Amino acid sequence: MIAVIFLIVNILYDIGVGILSGLILGEVQPIYYLVITQVSKLIFVGIFVKIRSKKYRDDYIKIGSLKKDSYKLVIIGLGLAGFGNLLVSAIMKIFEDNAYVNNVIETLNQALSFSNNYEYALMIFSVVILAPILEEYLFRGILFAEIKKSPKAKIIITALTFAIYHLNLIQGLNTLFIGLVLGYIYYYRRNIKEVILVHMVNNLVAVFPNEVLGLACIIAIGFAIKFLIDFRKDLRN
Repeated sequence: MIAVIFLIVNILYDIGVGILSGLILGEVQPIYYLVITQVSKLIFVGIFVKIRSKKYRDDYIKIGSLKKDSYKLVIIGLGLAGFGNLLVSAIMKIFEDNAYVNNVIETLNQALSFSNNYEYALMIFSVVILAPILEEYLFRGILFAEIKKSPKAKIIITALTFAIYHLNLIQGLNTLFIGLVLGYIYYYRRNIKEVILVHMVNNLVAVFPNEVLGLACIIAIGFAIKFLIDFRKDLRN
């Protein structure tokens, strides 16, 4: 039930801020609406976390310093991007003539469109910096803490909610897998900064696609699997 309420509140907030921003700014590139939504929501998230942390103290959202093996998180982020590219490419190939899929792709392209260098920088700031911080504090932070179930259930529920939140099938399938991996890392590493880093790397690849980086992401998949297994072993030891 908490996940449903959480999802509804966030979607309604995004819609409401989008409408209000449209009334104030008029017709501008969608990236402006997105940044306004992200920044305003981050403020509310910060206030909410501060209030809830007084009750849970340090156990509400686990925050620690990045460790010496943080390079593994970068590689996992690359691996996630590599798997995501393969998944999305497969979906687009299989359903290349599907009107819904083509409409989703067009909508995503419009949402991240820009007409000058300033808007391009704003898009990078939104996708690579703001989105990972906000989404990880929301899903692996607040929602993960508020769900009173087993760790496995927390990981699955937060991942499903994360996928549904994106409101389209293509992103949803990819973010479902990403959410499972991020929840897994958060549980075994107990550090919100680490999942934010992984998320940032994944999104960075999406912003700067090229063949060399794409190949590196494919190679990183194997290393990422090994590191994820190691995280589980490290906690048990």
